[in-house]
Amino acid sequence: MNVAYIKDGLLTSYQPISYTSTESNFPHLFQDQDQNLYISWLEKDSPNFYVYLATTDPTKRQILDEVSGADYFYLIAEGLFGVLAGVVLSPFAAAAWGGAGLLAFVFNLILSQFNKPILRKIGEFLSIIGGIYIFWWFKLATLPGILDDYVPFSAWIPHIPDNLDQPLIYGVPVLIGLTALTVAWSKTYKKDSGSAINFHLLYAATDALLSCAVYGNSHCAASEPGGP
Repeated sequence: MNVAYIKDGLLTSYQPISYTSTESNFPHLFQDQDQNLYISWLEKDSPNFYVYLATTDPTKRQILDEVSGADYFYLIAEGLFGVLAGVVLSPFAAAAWGGAGLLAFVFNLILSQFNKPILRKIGEFLSIIGGIYIFWWFKLATLPGILDDYVPFSAWIPHIPDNLDQPLIYGVPVLIGLTALTVAWSKTYKKDSGSAINFHLLYAATDALLSCAVYGNSHCAASEPGGP
């Protein structure tokens, strides 16, 4: 069972609240006099039903948030499955985002025609910067909300402390980008054997792999029809 997050009438992401493999039924949402929200639902376990409850009441959450060893094992398994499911999508994302970024290599194509090393270097630099910019433009369009309201790993972890929301929202994309830059540079210009296109392709492959591992499964699932 999931809670959908809607912004300006559009579904942006979701938060799983039921980590069970059985069917979820009869969700109810209500609010107490202190403006605390409560969600209850039933989980099918033939021939019986289990009653589940989640709330924003801090006192009750402290009691409900106690996690057992089995819960940790299940969360790890769910997290690994989410990562692997996202990784499966990474070749398609790399081809789409990285392929669009190749449009910027028109600078390299034009300036490489001149017999001046400085102009060729400028063409490579502009192509790499432009390619990464286009890559990120398409990535942000495909994965809406990753720099806005979606907290990385929240699709698998039921509760992430509020003070970690902003560091994760901005820190994870930056870390992914820096990792991709490091990999691309170490495999090309660091060895004095690379080209601007090779740099771009390595960057696209690494960034897409990490981005899909963190965001791909949850965002693709959020775009699919379905209900709690």
